[in-house]
Amino acid sequence: MKRETNCGKCGKLKRGVYYKKSWPKHKYYFCVSCSAERRSKTYLTKPQIFAERKRRYDLSTFGITEKDYEVMYKKQNGVCSICKGPSLNGKRLRIDHDHKTGRIRGLLCNGCNLGLGNFKDSLDNLRNAFEYLEGLIKTVN
Repeated sequence: MKRETNCGKCGKLKRGVYYKKSWPKHKYYFCVSCSAERRSKTYLTKPQIFAERKRRYDLSTFGITEKDYEVMYKKQNGVCSICKGPSLNGKRLRIDHDHKTGRIRGLLCNGCNLGLGNFKDSLDNLRNAFEYLEGLIKTVN
């Protein structure tokens, strides 16, 4: 919301975007910088809050239940479909889906999921990357 008001944290009068936080009897407005600082402190001290938000977002976005996720997880023996490695840092495997159809393809570790996204789910891009790496290995040996 655009407004000119005092920030509820730093108290400075700032013009710009403010985020409203409502508690039972009071309304507080935080400027962008104080709001970002507050979020980062929460993330550093309570990462489980953000992990739970991400889990709920994934399940609602893809229309599956926690039980559906567990079935896929067990079917893959708890490892990534591509690299066959476990998820790192205790994080959940990501739900991989086709961006055109929305169909769920499987569960991937974060690195493999980002990799597919960066290659735009293109077989041609992946083949080119494979040939590139293969050429590098041949020149080294």
